[in-house]
Amino acid sequence: MDKVPFDPALGARILAEIQAEGLRAASALVDRLVHLVDGPHQSGPEGAPGAATDRGSASNPLDMGAVKPWFDLWRDLVERTSETLQRLQGAGTGPAGDGVQLGVDGSLVPAHPLIVAIGPNGSGRGEMWLHNGTAEDPGELIPRCGPLNGPNGSPLDCTVTIDPPQVDGLPSRSSRGFAITVSASPASAPGTYRGIVQVRGADAVWMPIEVVVA
Repeated sequence: MDKVPFDPALGARILAEIQAEGLRAASALVDRLVHLVDGPHQSGPEGAPGAATDRGSASNPLDMGAVKPWFDLWRDLVERTSETLQRLQGAGTGPAGDGVQLGVDGSLVPAHPLIVAIGPNGSGRGEMWLHNGTAEDPGELIPRCGPLNGPNGSPLDCTVTIDPPQVDGLPSRSSRGFAITVSASPASAPGTYRGIVQVRGADAVWMPIEVVVA
C-alpha cells in the first residue's frame, strides 16, 4: 500500500483555523476586560441607553487584582498568535523555514533541508520534529548529525548539539521536537556546508541539513 504524502497546504489551513480561534478568544477576553473596567452597557429608568454600571466608579473603585489575570491571559494569547503567524510564514517560504517535520516510519519525506544560518555570535539554531503516526512506540531514539562539508569537500569546524540528545520513546500518535544548534569556529570559511541527520532507533528517518556561514 502506498504511503500517503504529507500535504503542507492542508497543514497551513489547519494552522490558519487555529489562529482564527485564538483571535476570536482574544477578542472575547478584550470584551470582558472592557466590561470589568467600564461595566456592561445597559438602558433603564436611571439613565440613557448605554449608561454604565457603577463598576469602576469613584464610589466603587475598580478591583485591579481582578482585572490583571484577564489582561495577562489576553496578552499571552496575542503573543502566541503572533508566534504562530511567524511560524506559518516560515513554513510557507520553503527552505527558509526554521523547522523540518519527519515521520519515524519514513512517511514524511523531507521536502527541503533544515537551514541553519550562523549568526554574528558564531552559532545558529533550527528544529527537527519527529511524528509517530503509527500504533506502536519505536522505543529509544537518538538523533545524530553527520559531518558537514562544503562543495569542495572541506569540513566545517563546528560543534553540533541536539536537545534533547535522546528520548526513551515516542508514544503512538505523538510528536517530539529536537533543537539543533550549530556552533562554528570563528576561523570557518564562508560558504554552505551540508550533511545528513539520522536517528538511531528510526532507521527510515533522514534529514538533510545546510549550515550557512556568512
